[in-house]
Amino acid sequence: MLRIGGATADSPDHPESSGTSDPLIPVPNRHRNQVKSRPIARRRPPQGQCNTAARNTRCTSPDHNIRSGCRRLSLKVKRDLFGCPGDSAIDGSAHIIKDRGFLFLYRGGFDKKVNRETTLRASIPINRWLQLTENPDALYQLKEIYPREGTDLGVYKYGEEFLYDMPRESAVILSIEPAPVGMKPRRPVQKNQPKMLVVPAFGA
Repeated sequence: MLRIGGATADSPDHPESSGTSDPLIPVPNRHRNQVKSRPIARRRPPQGQCNTAARNTRCTSPDHNIRSGCRRLSLKVKRDLFGCPGDSAIDGSAHIIKDRGFLFLYRGGFDKKVNRETTLRASIPINRWLQLTENPDALYQLKEIYPREGTDLGVYKYGEEFLYDMPRESAVILSIEPAPVGMKPRRPVQKNQPKMLVVPAFGA
């Protein structure tokens, strides 16, 4: 018994209740006129421009790795600066792609007395060991992101040595990027302190 609109095929209210019609009543296809949805294609940003809305698209802007969400690309690469963690009084890593990226530094080692009572100075060469593109004429500006956000740490020529005095408690995040056009190499004034331990990166 097939019910259509509240009446059955053998009821007197149904137009085909005489029994002469085909008992198989065609059912209209409800999905015949529906348009299938198509996936939305994501467009890549033009070369040299940044499109933060396209989260799944890799940014092609060279200035975007440091200043916005694309900085996560730099963090996908890593180079240990002071050997195995725990073996040196300073631990850290470089996260650099081509000519810009980040340096992470923090007091390491297993000697707590050295960590608390000794003034530590990191010595880091600005060269290809950091995964920088080899360019003897390049100038790089270093800044502190944490804990003293925006602190200018100087401008260094490719191949020079970067010295940084470690704070007592906090870890450190530094940024490195090409210096603006017209800048010249310069270093901040650093004073030698008693019981200072200079820790070279890469065992140099």
